[in-house]
Formats: sequence, structure tokens, C-alpha cells
Amino acid sequence: MEDIFGKDDLERLLKTEEPFCMTLLMPTANAGPETRQNPIRFKNLVGRVEGLLEGSGMPASSQKKYLESLRAMVSDKPFWANQSKGLALFRSEAEVRTYRLPVELNEFVVVGDHFHVKPLLPFHLMDQMFYVLALSQSGVRFLQCSRQEVRELEVEGMPANLAEALKYDEPQKQLQFHTGTPKAEGRRSAMFHGHGVGIDESKDNLLRYFRQVSRAVESALKDETAPMVPAGLDHMISAYREISTYANLLEEGIVRNPEGLSTEELQGRAWARIERRLEAEEEKAIETYEKASNHSPSSQDLKEIVPAAYHSRVDSLFVAVDTEEWGVFDAKTGSVIMGKDPGPGNCCDLLNLAARHTLLNGGTVH
Repeated sequence: MEDIFGKDDLERLLKTEEPFCMTLLMPTANAGPETRQNPIRFKNLVGRVEGLLEGSGMPASSQKKYLESLRAMVSDKPFWANQSKGLALFRSEAEVRTYRLPVELNEFVVVGDHFHVKPLLPFHLMDQMFYVLALSQSGVRFLQCSRQEVRELEVEGMPANLAEALKYDEPQKQLQFHTGTPKAEGRRSAMFHGHGVGIDESKDNLLRYFRQVSRAVESALKDETAPMVPAGLDHMISAYREISTYANLLEEGIVRNPEGLSTEELQGRAWARIERRLEAEEEKAIETYEKASNHSPSSQDLKEIVPAAYHSRVDSLFVAVDTEEWGVFDAKTGSVIMGKDPGPGNCCDLLNLAARHTLLNGGTVH
């Protein structure tokens, strides 16, 4: 079981700044006897939280209340039996927020004046919204997707299928006849291609069908720029590309009949294509940075980067997810003091702090 960790969740965590913000991360088992280790691992991490609070200046009575809800979770059997690969828990004095995520997280506990979100950034930043347009003669499905979820959208004006599209599009063209058949009473006999079973799937008919689909889809999307993955037989995708004006229709589609695929299967196949696209964009961003660093201001010194991020002077930040650089940042003076471990007081992971302020101030984090 997974929980949706969306943009609003990330923004809420980024904006929280108050004493005693606790971040707890851990890997979890989601099946088999290994699930019995989940609450044991969590209990041990709560013990580490208790140790951090003892040196934090929080009154003993407040510490008891703060830890009470965490200790209660240890015996919540249904919760631990329904996990994914990783658990992220964020605790402030006001609330507890938990996320079961489809990515494995390393054990980590810290208490400070903000949350430690850096390990979740790759998961979130790579979780781009996208669309899937599944095309077949018997119907069209339009899906709004992310890595975590999928839902089918109803689109106003969308024809139900090829037959319906031709029924209402250019009525004068609906009856086609072939000459050369025997005449009767001075009139030509005609062979008609009707609609429904055995409908003529000529390219002309497909284009008429897809013009209606394209108009409906692009009217619904308006100013949307999220990528769209087409799904269908090769000749259908090719026909749709001819008439579509959507700027972000992906070159790489799902080339197979989508009628036998569930919405979740379409989402999964499309995500593989989106993921490759995002990875290519990441590589391009690194290449661009390497070229620009010779001509534009750049730095690898946290004593420069952290104050610059705080004061909205960082456009793009490349940050290591699997390591920490501990230290203290004084926002009033702009000074950064490096440390060796979390330690007491305002000591925090400066990489997480730089990423946090870069995102809060509208920059990009890779």
C-alpha cells in the first residue's frame, strides 16, 4: 500500500519552520514474515528520537506528549502490515504526517527547526504528471497519470468511437458506393459501407475520427504543457500525429492495441517512457551546467551556496542525496559553520537546507 506524496505535501513540509521538527525515515517490508520487523525497527528509531529530544531543551512534560503518539504507532498492527518499500514520518509539535512510499529509504532520524526532505526529492521531482491517450476503433481513453496514481478523465465532445465520429462528421460522406455493379431500372446499384461492425477503417476515416478527438482533448488541456503518450496500433498513432497540434505529444508511444490493457498497465508502460525522458533531461541539465560553469557564477562551497540559496540567488542546485554535510547557518549574519555530526542546537544537513531554500525561492534542484 502506498500513500500519495504530491506537490502540496512537499510544499507544506518545506514551509514548516518551528522548533522540534522531527524527520524519521526507514525501509519497510511489505510482504511475508519480514513485516514483523517493521514495528521493531520503528521502535528503535523512536528511541533515537528520545535521545535527541533530551538535549534539545524541550521540557520533559512536552517530550512525553511529543513521543506518545509515536510510541502508540509501535503496536498498530494493521498499519505495519500494510506498508510499501519505505516509510517517511514527519513530526512537529502540532501534527504527525506519514507517507508509505514505493522507494526504499535508509534509516535516518533528525530533530531541528525544519524537516529533512532531501531523500524524498528524487522520488517527487521525477514524479511528473503526464497523460495517456489510448486510441482504438472501438473507443478512446484519456488518462491523467503520475508515477503514483492514474485516473480516467471524461472529455466533453470526445467521440465514443470511430462509428460515432463518422455519424456526426460530414453526413454527406457517410454513404460510399462502388460503381461497376449491375444497373436496375436505369439507376446504379450501390454497395454501402455502414457503421459499426465491419466499418471501413481507411486513413481518411481515421483522420476524421482523430480530428474530433484532438479538438476535444486539446480544448480540455487548454494551456497544459504536461507530456502526452499516445497508445495504439502503429497506423493509428501515425494518423493521430498528423492532425494533433499538442506541443508535448511524445515521439515514443505505446505501440500495441490498448483495448486489452487496464488503466494501470497503460500508466506503467507510459511511465517507463516518461522516466527515460526525465533522465535525459537530467543529463542535459548536468551537461549545460558543466558548460555554463566556465562562464557563469557557480560554486561548490557550502559557505557560499547556503546563504545564496537563502537569499534567492541560486537558480539551479545539484545536490547529493545519499550524504549529509552537517553544520549551522546563521541567517542574520550569513555565516556557515561546518560540523561533523548532527549535534545539538541548530546543527542540520546543509545540503538539505540549501535544497529547501532553493525550492522555496523558485529555483530548481537536481
